[in-house]
Amino acid sequence: MFHEKLKTEPEPLKEIHKIRERLSKLPKDEIERRLTSIRKRYKRILVSS
Repeated sequence: MFHEKLKTEPEPLKEIHKIRERLSKLPKDEIERRLTSIRKRYKRILVSS
């Protein structure tokens, strides 16, 4: 049972792959812009916590 779980990819990883695929279709500057906005959001969350 436990070994079966290891074989399948955990959900978060699947999500990351999906996001990566979507990002790879975007132009480079668009990716950078999104990354910066995400970083800013995280910083705000970190600061407020």
